Amino acid sequence: MPELTRKPIDGRVTGPRPRGKGAWFMLLFSLPFLGAGIGIIVLGAYNLQSLKDEDVPPSVVIAFGAMFAAAGLFLSINALAGIFRTGRQKRLLTDRPGEPWFADYPWDSQGTRDANPSEIGKRLLFLLGFCGIISVVQYIFIRMSFGFAGFGTWILLFATPLFLIFDVVAICLIVGWVRKVGQHIRFGRSYLRFLQFPFFLGDPLEVAFALPSALGRCERIKCTLRFVEEVSERDEDDVGGICFYQTYADTQMIDLDRPMGMGEEIPIRFDLPEGEYPNRLNESLRKHWELEIAASETDLKFDARFLLPVYSRSEKQP
Repeated sequence: MPELTRKPIDGRVTGPRPRGKGAWFMLLFSLPFLGAGIGIIVLGAYNLQSLKDEDVPPSVVIAFGAMFAAAGLFLSINALAGIFRTGRQKRLLTDRPGEPWFADYPWDSQGTRDANPSEIGKRLLFLLGFCGIISVVQYIFIRMSFGFAGFGTWILLFATPLFLIFDVVAICLIVGWVRKVGQHIRFGRSYLRFLQFPFFLGDPLEVAFALPSALGRCERIKCTLRFVEEVSERDEDDVGGICFYQTYADTQMIDLDRPMGMGEEIPIRFDLPEGEYPNRLNESLRKHWELEIAASETDLKFDARFLLPVYSRSEKQP
């Protein structure tokens, strides 16, 4: 039976996806950060007379400027990507008015590959940003503590437990990323073939999963079809962020009665629900259908997620 309960899900990484005027505003907002960061780095690099105070060494100034520059660069890249997406959507809506799904996402009508490589890239960028920030902050605290004589020891005693907590979190994130990389190396990038394109709500969804060679002797695979929404929320400390919610899910187990060769296809079929569940992949807060396929082979777990082109039939214009 399909699960209609709205519940949070984790294991996903996203970033800002500005569109239209929001993208231009983000670009303008990023420029002061980028400019200030580059300026501070230049000041530290040239070791100007005003920065020769022994309590503020140039290396600390450079590290501080790098944080500002990295934040500005991150925001500007996302803003430019949003400007490009908005222009692409407007162009495709005009060029292909009867096929709005192509404006929503650059679909391949034959099929799709799993999202693991992009997830690996997103997690790597997040890791670099997270580890970079905590490394710079720790370096600044340690470097500055030497300029306060005996008081610096108290600074380190206070800050060290916090640093250890963030270091443990960083190690856990790195371990998860390494596991993802190991899975990708072992199983490669999986492929899901569409038996029709696109899929419409209320109709059957039929696809074929090409089995990776390392799963040839697997006895069972688990297939989960779900609809996922991104929601902007604030926690009890009023810190904002993007949360992911599953609002529809259907699961089936498929038994493999014989060993299968690399690339051999497994047919998968679900009945799509009716209602307000169309993809919205080009929005700032996305909504999308995905198919997750999971299995276990020896000591390494396999899981792959595929985006699905599911839309409302009312969106198809004659």
